[in-house]
Amino acid sequence: DDSAAPFSLVLVGPGLWSHFHMTSGGVLANYHTDGPLAGKAVVLTHATALRAMLAGSLSIERATELGLIAYSGFDTSSIQQTFEISL
Repeated sequence: DDSAAPFSLVLVGPGLWSHFHMTSGGVLANYHTDGPLAGKAVVLTHATALRAMLAGSLSIERATELGLIAYSGFDTSSIQQTFEISL
């Protein structure tokens, strides 16, 4: 299932990396890692933008338009779709 693909998230500015893996029990997150998962999608955003998206005061669509969230790597469409549905 492509929607369950692991991905990395980096908070631009402080350069903090996290890895996320979907499991049958939910999301397994590893914070403050040394960089991206090899060959997996990367989500780039800023902590302030992420907080606003999680709080509902900034839509994922508007954040994308403003360049406050971006996706990098191969086949990022499933990760982007997951973020659009979840945030």
